[in-house]
Amino acid sequence: ITGALGRWDEQTYTNNDISLCSSATSASFSILVYLRHMCGFENIVFETPCYFASYKQAQYLSFNVRLAPTYFDSAFNMDLECVVGERPKIIWITQPRFGLGSNYDVDHLDALLHSMGKHDVLVIDEATEQLTHPHLAAYSYTRDHRIIKIRSPFKGMGINGPRISTIIHGQHRSRQLQLVREQVQGSIDTFSLDFAVKTLSNPERFFSMLRTANRQILRLYEKLSVRCIGTRVTMSQMQNGFIGSASVTYDAMDKSYVQRRERLLQHCARHGMPVIVGANMYFAIDPLREFVRFSYFSNEADLREAVRLLSLFSLSSSEHSQ
Repeated sequence: ITGALGRWDEQTYTNNDISLCSSATSASFSILVYLRHMCGFENIVFETPCYFASYKQAQYLSFNVRLAPTYFDSAFNMDLECVVGERPKIIWITQPRFGLGSNYDVDHLDALLHSMGKHDVLVIDEATEQLTHPHLAAYSYTRDHRIIKIRSPFKGMGINGPRISTIIHGQHRSRQLQLVREQVQGSIDTFSLDFAVKTLSNPERFFSMLRTANRQILRLYEKLSVRCIGTRVTMSQMQNGFIGSASVTYDAMDKSYVQRRERLLQHCARHGMPVIVGANMYFAIDPLREFVRFSYFSNEADLREAVRLLSLFSLSSSEHSQ
């Protein structure tokens, strides 16, 4: 497993540079417990949108939690003023961007690292990374000791059976993270460990599987985007991972944001369309639009129907306002 991760990142890792966990969620909890109870951190900033479980875990551990809002009109880059203030702190970001499927802006990441204090920590959740080599492979503890990463080898393929994930942290954090995982995580089942060892022992085949998953998603993204032409629906730019969203632009600006969102939810309910909206993915409130989650490993026909129904809403909404 260590060897495959090293080849994936084009770096050299030892067994003490990584930790195995039973899932990305248990990895995030292990990191949070380690930083809270062994390192004494109290403050954490999550860049939005963000994975709900990590946010809830931080609340459970009594962190002072802040959400750094990002918006459609600023390419979803957070205002770096959000990381200025309390010292030391944890900044938690995702790659690819959770709920968006876009790769992280490297120039913005450089600016973020420059703005951080020397005792701050940057956690990069790469659970759904598909690219080979990874988009942020150059950003790790070997470049900056403040960086900790979560990487789940199989999540980007849509394979949820094997329950295994990794924390890439460097040897200087190894012993303490080992102690934390013994307390909070539980064991990794034999099937998952055996599957990981057998699959990752052939890195080229593993990388080929990742590339295939990424190509499949990009093709589907292109098909869905074409179906949005002429409507008020825009698919988030999928580059990586499998979780994206559709942006539905509201009109009827004489109505409140709550009323416009309620009308969208009623439309989805009327047509029997299950929906996860932006608030559940911790998107910042945008009065002009609503975000609807799309999992690109869902059935293609279901996704096409979802686009059709959202487009129907956008067109009927426009007619209604007129």
